[in-house]
Amino acid sequence: MRLILVDSTLKALNFLRLPAFLFFLVASSIGQTRPFEQIGNREAFSDRVIVRYKSDVRTQDSNVLANQIRALRATEVRVFGEVPGLAVLQFQDPILPQSTGVGERVPIISKIKELEASGLFEYVEPDWRLSINLEPEDLAYHDGRLWGLKNDGANGGQLNADINASEAWNYTTGNKSVVVGVIDTGIRYTHQDLADNMWKNPNEIAGDGIDNDNNGYVDDFYGLNALNTSSDPFDDNGHGTHCAGTIGAAANNGFDQVGVAWSTQLMALKFLDADGFGSLSGAMACIEYAIANGADIINASYGGGGFSQAM
Repeated sequence: MRLILVDSTLKALNFLRLPAFLFFLVASSIGQTRPFEQIGNREAFSDRVIVRYKSDVRTQDSNVLANQIRALRATEVRVFGEVPGLAVLQFQDPILPQSTGVGERVPIISKIKELEASGLFEYVEPDWRLSINLEPEDLAYHDGRLWGLKNDGANGGQLNADINASEAWNYTTGNKSVVVGVIDTGIRYTHQDLADNMWKNPNEIAGDGIDNDNNGYVDDFYGLNALNTSSDPFDDNGHGTHCAGTIGAAANNGFDQVGVAWSTQLMALKFLDADGFGSLSGAMACIEYAIANGADIINASYGGGGFSQAM
């Protein structure tokens, strides 16, 4: 059984800080800089959607299906292997500049309705725009009632009455057999407190420009970059590195930081860009990669968008 851990962390002004909590919640999200639009109080990418083909459609000849999708002015740009029929469609006529009148554009909801009416799909949904979570706005978190998450001594609480990591370390400080997939902005895998705990793809040769394990990603030695084809998940924001340090910064190595698990393997899974934004489909690609490559735990520190059947 795999466990998804989601932690709402403080913004990473520095790459690593002292260990924070791993909050046990559930989340969803990743992407490139693309046009997006409002749907209610949320944002979605306006040039693509996530779909699941009906079971009878999946058995069709691939060329026939491709022609049907082209007739809907779309192209299949990603297929997810873990869920049969799950895919991302990119619109051939970008919605943002497409106008039906002066200053107007075809909304993504209209595109979704058009695809739904085709009869090809079990469901069609937005590719929500996701982003880094900072601290939540919920009142119970800020007024101290959720003291297990952050005990600052408010309302008669006891300062630092929290997860008691030092007591846990008497029993275990981690294990190199455990792989933690960190789905975020990537990881600065050269960091002195992280380098020794980085997961390394055993079937890939770093830097040779070849897809050695034939998984569709070239030089995915430390993990996946779902934002581009480089497969280099190096962190250009800091948030993912901060989370990775909270989880598994090495101990007793002469440097300042230490993680909850002193010994583990950190798989870098990047879908959030330098500004901390990404897409739902990017997050899904990271989850699929983590499963395919044996991650035992997934840490997903992001949020946004709406409910997703695909996720």
